[in-house]
Amino acid sequence: MKETPNGVAKISSRGPQEGLPNPVTRLAESSSIERETPVSSRQKEYADLSDALMSRRAELERVEAELLELRQSRVRQTIPIWQRLINRIRTALGWPAAAENMMSRGESPTQPVTGRNSLDYQVLEFMRYDTRIERIEFSTVSDGFVPHAYGSRDVTSPRAIAFYLPQFHPFPENDLWWGKGFTEWTNVGKAKPLFQGHHQPHCPIHLGYYDLRIPEVMEEQARLAREYLISGFAYYFYWFDRKVLMEKPLRQMLENENVDIPFCMIWANENWTRRWDGQEDAVLIAQKHSHEDSRALLEYLRPYFESKRYIKVDGKPVLVVYRTDIIPAMAETAAMWREQAKEFGFPGLYLISAQTFGQRDPRRYGFDAALEFPPHTAASRDITEKMEDLDPRFTGTIYSYDDVVTNAVMRPRDDFKVLPTAMLSWDNTPRKGSRGTVFAGFSASRYAQWLSANAERVAKDSSLSAEEKLIFVNAWNEWAEGAHLEPDQRHGYGYLEATRQVLSNYTTEAAHYLAPPIPSHRRSDIALIFHLHYEEAWPDLLLAHQRLERHEPDVFVTVTSLALAKLVSNCIPTAMIEIVDNRGRDIRPFLMTYARIAQLGYRAVGKFHGKLSVYREDGPELRTKLIEDLASDTALNVLLTRPQLGLLTARGALIDHSDKNLTFSGDLTSRVANGLGLKNWKGTFPAGSMFWFRPEALTPLLSLNSDMFDIERGLVDGTLAHAIERLFCAVCKASSYEVDSVGAPRPPSPD
Repeated sequence: MKETPNGVAKISSRGPQEGLPNPVTRLAESSSIERETPVSSRQKEYADLSDALMSRRAELERVEAELLELRQSRVRQTIPIWQRLINRIRTALGWPAAAENMMSRGESPTQPVTGRNSLDYQVLEFMRYDTRIERIEFSTVSDGFVPHAYGSRDVTSPRAIAFYLPQFHPFPENDLWWGKGFTEWTNVGKAKPLFQGHHQPHCPIHLGYYDLRIPEVMEEQARLAREYLISGFAYYFYWFDRKVLMEKPLRQMLENENVDIPFCMIWANENWTRRWDGQEDAVLIAQKHSHEDSRALLEYLRPYFESKRYIKVDGKPVLVVYRTDIIPAMAETAAMWREQAKEFGFPGLYLISAQTFGQRDPRRYGFDAALEFPPHTAASRDITEKMEDLDPRFTGTIYSYDDVVTNAVMRPRDDFKVLPTAMLSWDNTPRKGSRGTVFAGFSASRYAQWLSANAERVAKDSSLSAEEKLIFVNAWNEWAEGAHLEPDQRHGYGYLEATRQVLSNYTTEAAHYLAPPIPSHRRSDIALIFHLHYEEAWPDLLLAHQRLERHEPDVFVTVTSLALAKLVSNCIPTAMIEIVDNRGRDIRPFLMTYARIAQLGYRAVGKFHGKLSVYREDGPELRTKLIEDLASDTALNVLLTRPQLGLLTARGALIDHSDKNLTFSGDLTSRVANGLGLKNWKGTFPAGSMFWFRPEALTPLLSLNSDMFDIERGLVDGTLAHAIERLFCAVCKASSYEVDSVGAPRPPSPD
C-alpha cells in the first residue's frame, strides 16, 4: 500500500537480546512505581535496576556497535526498537542518551538541501524555541468540535485536490485475503489509543461507516467537498497487469454525473502485500510492469480522461504515478503515453511523479512535475520516548507533526516544478497496531498553516501556468491512516472548516491580490510599505497615508486575508495590494515587497505596520506614537535632506541592544548576522520596526529567503522576525549609512 513513509516501512518484531533483562518492561514498571511510592522506594527500585543493567555493560556496548554498523549501511528497520532500548538503558545508568533518529529519506531539520554553510541552514538548525517565551493566541482555527456550516461553491486558484481511497466496500479479493466482508472500516473500528492523547479510534459522522457501492455516498461526498472549497479528488487507482481492484466505485462515479466534482487518478503501482508496505514479502497481488502493460493501462483510463470532469492542464489529462522508480524505462513509457494520449485526441498527458521512496526530480523520467507525498517527504524527530503512558508493547515510531509542518513550510524550493501536499493527522496503527507509525501533536490550526503556506507558494509561483496551480491534501478519507477531511466525532467538520478558511483567501475574487505584477517603474520618489493583519489597526495606517498623501507616494500593502485586501482597496484605490501567508509577522511581507521595489530608485521608503502587541496593555498606544512621529513631513524631510542617513526611526524607538532584549533572540540574531556578513552588529535597533529608509541602505537584506520563516506560533520574542528587527541598524551601517531618530523623546519600548 501507499501509506508507508520513507524509512519507517518495515519494523522488526525482534525483541530484546536473549539473556538481557527486559528494560522496557522493567522501566515501565518503575515508572508506575515512581508515581505511587515514596522517594526511598523509588531509589531502591532504581538501584536494583542499575545493578542488573551494569552487569551487562559489555553486552550493551556490543549491541551499540551493531547498531552503528546498521545505521551506516542504512538498514533502518530495527533501529527504532533498539535505539529506544539503548536510550532507556543509558538513562538508567546515568549515561547521555544517543542522538534521536530522523526519518531516513526526508530532509531532516538539520540538513536542508541548501547545504550546511548557508544562512538557511543556520536558521533552520536553530528553530527550537525557549519554553520561557510568552505566547499569545493568534489562530481562529478551532481544534474542538466544529458543526456543519453551509458555504458557496467558489472556484479557487490554486485548486485543492484531496487524495481519495476507494476501498470502503467489500470485494472478492479482500474477502479472500482478509476475511469475508472486510473493508477499510474493519481496521478503523478496532483501533485503540496507545499513549496519552492518542486519538483512536476515529469515528465517522455525516455519512457514518459508508459503503461506496451506494451511489448516493459518492454524490454526497462530492457535494460536501465542494461546499468546503475542495476542487477535486485524486482517486487511487489499483491496476495489476490488467486486473483492476476496487473498480466498482470508480466505474459508478464515472457513469454518474451527480458525483459533481472534478477528479484525476493516482496509479498506486506497487505490490499489494499482507504487511501493507508494498515490498516483496507476503505479496497478495503483484505488479508486472512492462511496455505492453503500460499501454493497456492508458487504454483502460481513456473513458475517464474523456469525462468532462477529469482534471486537465492545458487540455492534457493529469495522471499521477505513485512509484516511478519501479517502472522499467519510465522515460520511454512517459513518451509513449504522451503519444497515446494524442491518439485519443488530447494534446498530450500531464504527468506527475509522486515524491516517494527517495524520488524527487521528475525530469529524469520525462514527467512534468513532482508531487510532494507526505509522510514520504516528511522530516521529524523521533519523539517516541517523550510520549506519556506509552503502551509497553509499542514497537513502532512516533514523530512530531509540528516538526513536519515546520520543515515542510521552510524547505527551500527546488529548481523543478513541485506541487505541494498538506497532510492531516497520519497514524497507521489501525492497520499495524503496536508496530505502527504515528505523527503526534496534530492540530487543525497547524494543518491550516501548512495548507496556507502551500497555497501561497503555488499562487505566487510564476513557473506554473494557471491550470498547473494545484495543491493537494492527504487525504479525503484515509481513515485507517488517521488522515481524513471527512467529519468525525471528535472534531466534527473542523478539518473541512480549517480548509475553507484558508482557501477562502484564494477564490477568483482574490486573484488580483495574490500575485500582483512587479512594478516596472515608480510614479513617485516616495513609497510607503504597509502590512496589515489586525483590522482594528487599519485606521492608524490609513491616517499615516493621509498625513503623507500630499507627496503622492506609491503605496504597497500586504495583508493576510481577502477581507483585508478589499478593505484597503476601498480606502486607497491606487494601492498595490498583495495577500500573503501570516508568517514572519511584518518582517517577511516587508522583505517580499522590498525585493520587488528595491531597484525602482525611490529616494525614501516608509515602513509601517498594524502593530498590535496584544500581550501589552499599551500596545495600541505604542503603534499610535510611532506613526505620529514618523508619518510626518518633518521625518520625511530629515531623511531627504541628509544623503548619508540610511534609516530614521522614532526617537523613543531607537533602542540599545541589551541582555534583556537579546535574552531570547540573541543567539538567532548572531546566526543571521553571521550569514549576512555583519561584524560587531550590536548597537541599536528600531523597536517596533517602523522607520524611513533609503532602499540602498538595506541591500544586504535582499539575500534573505522568505522560506526561512517558521509558521506563526504566537511567540512574543525569539523568532526570526525578532532577530531581523535587531539587525536593521547594523545592516544600514554596514552599507555605510547613518542611523538616527526623530520626534519627541519618550520612555523606550522593551520590544
